[in-house]
Amino acid sequence: MADTVNKEPARNWGKTLFDFFMLFLAVTLGFLADSYRDKQEERQLAQSLAVELADDLGDDSASFADALSRRVLRTEKLEKLFKVLSSNQSVSNDSLYKLVSYADYLPQFKSHRGTYEQLTNAGYLNYFDKKIASQLTDYYVACNQLLDMQTIERQVLLDRLIPFLHLHFHTENFVSWRREAVFAESTALREWDDAAVWQLHNLVNQLRTENEELMTHFKKLQTTATQLRIGLAESEFK
Repeated sequence: MADTVNKEPARNWGKTLFDFFMLFLAVTLGFLADSYRDKQEERQLAQSLAVELADDLGDDSASFADALSRRVLRTEKLEKLFKVLSSNQSVSNDSLYKLVSYADYLPQFKSHRGTYEQLTNAGYLNYFDKKIASQLTDYYVACNQLLDMQTIERQVLLDRLIPFLHLHFHTENFVSWRREAVFAESTALREWDDAAVWQLHNLVNQLRTENEELMTHFKKLQTTATQLRIGLAESEFK
């Protein structure tokens, strides 16, 4: 009896390859569509965050203006104190207390950087114009430098000036003036000598120099913040 041979039908390789190609094409197109949709959503979010970033820069500008106006007053008082000490002018204790009280009048600036950090952490800054993105990075680096300068100024105050003032002024009177603008008791100073006068002279001079550097930095950053707001309003997103 002859053996029966079951033959499988010949595979249609052309149809198989076509089906495989169509499946690959569908998956690829689906991936590209999802990627495009994600990119569009990220781009829209970047545009939305750009508006918030402009608001942050506006808040920075307002903070700069406020700190600058306060530092102008502080500069005037320090200059007057410096003049009094340099010329050995006769000045009442009340007046000297009031002038010295401005030595620890340190208007502080803190940048509004929450939106910028959100943009950089999510990688959305890539959607910004390269020039604007670079300027934003430089701006916030400069803000960090300003914060460092403020910290140094504050440290001079805490480490050198305040101990000096507590040594030569009646502490309770000095503190009450700073907090309440009144004196608790007599405003008489403790014993002073020429060395103490020149020490205060040098401390005031150092604070004056640091204040001038900070004022220059404040003005530069205020101008940059204004320019960046204009640039953000005019820039196009990728």
